[in-house]
Amino acid sequence: MQFINIENPLSTKPTESISILLSDINGFAIAEKNTGIQYVSTFGAMISGTLTAAPTVIGSNSRISVSLFPSHKITTAGVLKFTFPNEFSFPASTCNLSFRENVQAGASCTISGQIVRIENPFLTDYIPSSSTTSTIRFVMSDITLPPTTAPTGIFSFESVLVNLGIDYVIDKSSYTNLITATAGQITSATVTPSSTLGNDLTTYTFSFVNTNNIVQDGKIQVILPQEIIFPSPSTTANSCTAISGISTSMICTATSSTLTVNSGFSAGVLPGGSTVSFNITQVRNPVSLEQSSSFTIKTLSATDFDIDKIDTGLTVTMTSINNISLVEITPESLVNGATTNLTFKVVASSPLQNGDFLYVTFPTRVLAPPIPVTCTGITALSGITCAKLSLSPELIQVTLNFGSVTEVQANELLEFKMNG
Repeated sequence: MQFINIENPLSTKPTESISILLSDINGFAIAEKNTGIQYVSTFGAMISGTLTAAPTVIGSNSRISVSLFPSHKITTAGVLKFTFPNEFSFPASTCNLSFRENVQAGASCTISGQIVRIENPFLTDYIPSSSTTSTIRFVMSDITLPPTTAPTGIFSFESVLVNLGIDYVIDKSSYTNLITATAGQITSATVTPSSTLGNDLTTYTFSFVNTNNIVQDGKIQVILPQEIIFPSPSTTANSCTAISGISTSMICTATSSTLTVNSGFSAGVLPGGSTVSFNITQVRNPVSLEQSSSFTIKTLSATDFDIDKIDTGLTVTMTSINNISLVEITPESLVNGATTNLTFKVVASSPLQNGDFLYVTFPTRVLAPPIPVTCTGITALSGITCAKLSLSPELIQVTLNFGSVTEVQANELLEFKMNG
């Protein structure tokens, strides 16, 4: 036989035994069973659950905004229970509650291990409806965020019925990565080149103060601005030298634009507020006097997740540039007063890119070509253009173009003709 429309218990607490009695047609007992037939429900799932942290910086003592929507009724004997991943920590055994919605003012927060319990959340039974007004919201304070930006583990949300000190689950759902902390700020950072000659190969010294602990086996990463490169990454990596705050046994790896310091913290944690400095050699300076874009410096976990970083304001500016190593100008005619074409041969001591300029200033006794000025590439140049920028003195701007390539290396011959 089957009974329909039976309402299950409100939690996973086992019921008292169901009694079964058989009787004859006159109501006299034939047989019975009134022990050992228990009814145990399975728990439901939350309709939704979210957590939002403010602030989000790693290691912060943060406020966690909670939003959850249970599926089933919770009596006044119910408790809301949250299990946090191990990356979170709690400085006290209680937390403060504020900004309550569908939670009574007398509710309290207790903490044991990674479990946060909201006791006495309801003055009357909570009965969910299809309306969003059934969403439970509140803010928990005094929760410490993880020490890195690594994805966090599993969060568990539960509504439970407490009976004789035992939790019986009503609804339960698990969520991953509800909160991901953001990196802290590196302070007092400096980048100092030994030479400020454009395109020079030189030594760079890096120094900074970490805000948050660098965890054991943590790393440091330096990302170069686009104007600076490591022409020989392996040579640069092998040149890493510790100055302070880092093990002298550190090992570096490098690409043309990134340096990673490994094994600098294998002995243990470096506390926040420490000064870290080291230097590297064989770094190619910017080619011009224009201020570089910013270096990026990061401290990382052993698994390469950010701890602290800085990516603005770390610039360098060159104070001198290289001389042009060769200039030859050959006129087609040397006759006095003649109009002639000039062939220029130039060798620069720095690499050049498409769109760079070459400027020719004529002495007062030589008249520059009339407008429009026509120029033709001969060696390494193709499709160049020339323009007269001023008449006194007469100044011609040559816009460089290298044809099928976008740049040429230092000490490469450039040859072009300027028509008179």
